[in-house]
Amino acid sequence: MTDYFSFDVLFSSLDWVPNFEKKRWFLVLRTEIPELNDLNKLLHISNKIVQEYGQPPLYAKASEASRKTLNTGHGSNNAPRQSSQLKVDWTGMEDVSDAFHVSIAWTLEPPSQGLLEITNALATDRSADLKQFTVTVEEIKAKIGNVVTGIRLRKGVSEGNGLFGF
Repeated sequence: MTDYFSFDVLFSSLDWVPNFEKKRWFLVLRTEIPELNDLNKLLHISNKIVQEYGQPPLYAKASEASRKTLNTGHGSNNAPRQSSQLKVDWTGMEDVSDAFHVSIAWTLEPPSQGLLEITNALATDRSADLKQFTVTVEEIKAKIGNVVTGIRLRKGVSEGNGLFGF
C-alpha cells in the first residue's frame, strides 16, 4: 500500500488580483503558509521538473542565475535527465507564499474602486471568519492540453524515482 499525505491550507485575506496580461481579474482567498511550508515545497518540486523539460518555472522570482539555468537546458535537445537523477534538492527553494491563493470569482474588467473598497471592508470585518476556513490538499491537478490529471501526493518524494515519487 502506498503512503499518501495531505496538508491543510488556511486563509489570511481576500483580494482582487489580475492575471499576467491584466486581461482578467480574480477575487482570491490568499493563503497562510502551511505549518511545514508544503505549498512552497510542492512548487519547488514542480518547478524543478518543468525546468527539466525546458519550461519556465511558476511564480519564480527572476534572478540572473535562474534565467541562465532556465535558458541553458540539458543538451541541445533539452531532454530531461534520467528519473534516477530526479532527487529533490531543497537548496534554492524560494518563498513565494504571497503568490498562493484560491480563486473564487473572476471578471474581464478591473474591479471598480467601490468594489475594491467593499471587498476590503468585508475582508477586514470578517477576517476572523475567513481564518476559520480550511482546505485539505490531497492531490494536485496537472493540465496538459485539455486533459486534467489528478496526482495524489505521496510520502517520501525525495526518495522517488520520478514525478512526485512515482
